Amino acid sequence: MRYVNCLVGIEAHRTCRFVERIWVVRDKSGIARYESSVAPNCVEVDDVSDLPDTLVSEPGECAVVLDGTLNACEDVHSLLRELHPKLPRGSRLVCVVFNSYLKPLYSLQRILGLRKAEMPRTFLTFTDLQDLARAAGFEVVRVRPSGYVPWRLFGLGDLINALLPAIPVLRWSAYASVCTLRPILAADAKPLLSVIIPVRNEKGTIPELFGGLSELVKSGMSLEAICVEGNSSDGSFDALAAEKAKYEGQFRIVLERQPGKGKADAVQVGLALSQGELLTIFDADLSVAIASIERLYSVYVSGTADFINGSRLVYPPDPGAMRFLNTIGNLFFSKSLSIILGARLSDSLCGSKLFSRRDYLRMRKWQETFGKLDPFGDFDLLFAAADLGLGILNVPVRYRRRTYGVTNIHRFREGLKLLAMGLAGIVRISMGTSRPSWLSRARGDA
Repeated sequence: MRYVNCLVGIEAHRTCRFVERIWVVRDKSGIARYESSVAPNCVEVDDVSDLPDTLVSEPGECAVVLDGTLNACEDVHSLLRELHPKLPRGSRLVCVVFNSYLKPLYSLQRILGLRKAEMPRTFLTFTDLQDLARAAGFEVVRVRPSGYVPWRLFGLGDLINALLPAIPVLRWSAYASVCTLRPILAADAKPLLSVIIPVRNEKGTIPELFGGLSELVKSGMSLEAICVEGNSSDGSFDALAAEKAKYEGQFRIVLERQPGKGKADAVQVGLALSQGELLTIFDADLSVAIASIERLYSVYVSGTADFINGSRLVYPPDPGAMRFLNTIGNLFFSKSLSIILGARLSDSLCGSKLFSRRDYLRMRKWQETFGKLDPFGDFDLLFAAADLGLGILNVPVRYRRRTYGVTNIHRFREGLKLLAMGLAGIVRISMGTSRPSWLSRARGDA
C-alpha cells in the first residue's frame, strides 16, 4: 500500500503547486500520504483545531490538506463549518477521500490481518461530499481519482495508474480521490478591475467600446482599460489615442503598441501592465456586449465563483455571428476539454474571462511548466484553472455579429494548435504525468 499512498500523495502535491503556505492535518491512522518533507512552506498539525485563526488574515496563497481526515470524522459537516471561518478567499481545502465503494475491501483486509491501521469510520460518496460541502459554505471544484494497482509490476503498474484517470467510468475505481474545495466568500469591497483589450484593425468599434466602459464607471464599477494595439493597418492606434484623451479623466487608460504578434502576446503584455485586483480579457470587436463585463464582475464579487468563463452558446447568437464550422469546432473542444480537464465547459473559445490577479500569478507559473501552445492567450487559462482547482463557472453572454472589419482568427491553422493543446492535456493533466521536479524524491521513496 505504500506505493498507492505515494501516488495519492503526489496527486495532492500537484493540487498544491505554487501555493505559498501549506498546512497538513495528519491522518489519524498514522499513514503519511502527503510528504511534507519534500514540500516547501509546509506545516503539519495533528488536528483541525490546531490550525491558526490567523490564516484568514495572512497574505499569500494558502492550502489546507486533510489527509484522510474526513474518513476518520463522525461529523464532517461540523468539521467543515469549523474550518470555513479560518480560510481566506483564494485558499483551497485539499481532501484525500477514500473510495466509498471499496469499503468491503477494508473490512476484508482487517479480517485477514493485512491492515493494522485504524479502519475509516465514514465513507463518503461524491454526492455526499458535494452536499456536505455546500451546507458548510464550500464548493467542490476538482476531483482527481488516484491509485488503482498497488504494485509497480516492472512498470506495468505505473502505466495502468497513469492511464486509468483518463478513462471515463473506470477512473472512478481508484483507491482514493483528491478532492479540492473552495470556500464561498464574498468580496469585502468592490475591487479594481483591469480590462485587457487586444486590438488589431478594430477602428470602427473603438468609440463604442470606450463609451461602454465609461457607462460602467458611471454605474459604480472601478475599472481600468489596458489596450494593446497589434500593428493595425486601419488607424486603430490613432483612434485609441483619441478616445484615451477623451476619457482618461474618468478612469485609468493604458495604451501600448504590441511588441510581438498574435493575441496571446497581446494578452500577456496587457496583463503585465495592469494594476487591478481582478482581471478580465475583452475582445475589441464587440461581438460580446460591454455590459457583460459587469455580469462577470458581479458573479466574482458575490463569491459565487473565482474563475468566470463567458459562454456564447446558451442564448441564440445574431445571424451570421458565428460561422457553422466555428460552431462545430467550439462544441468539439468544449466537450472534449470537459472530459480532459474534469470541468464543465460550455464554451471553450469565448474570449471573455474574469479571474483574480492572485490566481493569475499561479496560472502564469503553471503555463511556464506546460508550454506555450495557445495562439489566443486565454485558452490555456482554462487548462490552468481546472488543473489548479480554481473552479470554473460558465456565465452566458450574448454573441453579436461584427459591425466592423473581419475576424483575425485563422480557423484551421489555429484549430490545429488547439488540438495539439488538447492532446498535451490528455497526457499531462488527465494522466497526471506533469509533476513538479521536487516531487521526484517522493516518487522514488515509494
